[in-house]
Amino acid sequence: MELDPNDIEENIRTPIQLFNDGIKADATRLDYTNKLKKVLCEFMAKILVGDPQKVKNTKSNPTAPKTGRKRTFCDADYEERANELVSLGHKDPKKTESIMLLLVKQLKERTKLSKTHHDYVTPDYVSHILMPLQKLFDMNNVPFSWKRTRSTLPEEEKYQDLEGYTKDDVQRMCNYANIYDKVIILLWASSGIRPAASDFKWGHLHPVYHYKEKLYWEDGEITDDIQNNGHVVCAYIEIYAQSKKWNYYAFVTPECWNAIQVYRENWVRKFGVEPKHEDPFFVNTRSKTVQSLTLYAVRRKLERLLTSCGIRTTLPKGMKRYKKPAFYGFRYFFNKQNKKAYSKSGTLASLILKETMIGHTGLIPLDKNYFRENTEELIEEYLNAVPVLTISDEERAKLQVHELTLKNKEQHTKFNQLEARISELEVEKVQFSSKIEELSGVDDQITELEQRIAQLKLSQS
Repeated sequence: MELDPNDIEENIRTPIQLFNDGIKADATRLDYTNKLKKVLCEFMAKILVGDPQKVKNTKSNPTAPKTGRKRTFCDADYEERANELVSLGHKDPKKTESIMLLLVKQLKERTKLSKTHHDYVTPDYVSHILMPLQKLFDMNNVPFSWKRTRSTLPEEEKYQDLEGYTKDDVQRMCNYANIYDKVIILLWASSGIRPAASDFKWGHLHPVYHYKEKLYWEDGEITDDIQNNGHVVCAYIEIYAQSKKWNYYAFVTPECWNAIQVYRENWVRKFGVEPKHEDPFFVNTRSKTVQSLTLYAVRRKLERLLTSCGIRTTLPKGMKRYKKPAFYGFRYFFNKQNKKAYSKSGTLASLILKETMIGHTGLIPLDKNYFRENTEELIEEYLNAVPVLTISDEERAKLQVHELTLKNKEQHTKFNQLEARISELEVEKVQFSSKIEELSGVDDQITELEQRIAQLKLSQS
């Protein structure tokens, strides 16, 4: 391999391109981009010049909160402003640090306002708004130390007022949902995945079959006989499949799997073909072609459903946060139900497996390296939680019927095995009796020989 000097010139990238290169997940890239735009185009509107012509043509952001003053969100010259900030960071690090300190200072003042005030922001927000700025600087080799800036951050709060959904909440959502919304509800409730994990493909979804007292989940070992006569006990999703560091398996219940099958039938009717492995799971149903549904669109679907079923009402004036977060309400629900479920594993081993299912490294960071769980262990652990993660009463009844049927089959099998063993013992008893009779005849012969030997001895004497 040889490096070509011409390629070096061709590979020069803009600050924003480098910024995007440093972010793996699409959802994270979108979140960071929106935060960076807000900082560069709103908070630093008077510090960074940008492109005056583009600023002039930019309309006010219609989604910005109506606080009584005009706000301009200059998407048009976003890249120019990023170039300016990166250039300033290289030329004048001290001035750049002063800007960052001023940014934190003013945001910190807003954390002291009443939570009902329209300008209030949480302490976490201040920390999170710096993350995309740090990524921009890191990817563009800006010689900047964040130590001083971060030392001025406000103390973070513990959101003890946040709650997860209850089973009644989830059931209520399902009652108001169409099949698309129902898949969203059951998938998040039974897997506890993060919002950013919604970009998985159809090929990342795999059923787990129970057949003849064994579990089958690998594509190569699932035969037609297993598909036709086996029973789907759960399914798993490859989360962040493209990442070698963050990928893990999340699981969904048979109830969710059944909803997915109905969703799949609707897909076929809509697009006229079976979904391919590389097709996105969540798609825009209004489009005539297969187009991925953005996380923002999925969130809007969920928020509309939460409002229509009455779980969410209008926030009090000035309040910015619901007690039950749209997506993380499911994550809290899953985590609580999963950890309350009975486990056959040891307490610590069970907790590590349950933490792995939610995308954590374990109880401690080293668990990722030294507690090597296999897929079957995760499946068996998840199956313990399926009854408490199943929402519909009807589906729970089906699970109970299936479990009783399996137990009945197991007992019937054990009974047949006992009967067979009894028959074997009867045969062995007959054989043993005949051997005893044979041995009794041998004893008589031995006695007779002993008597003859005694007589011989007498005659010789």
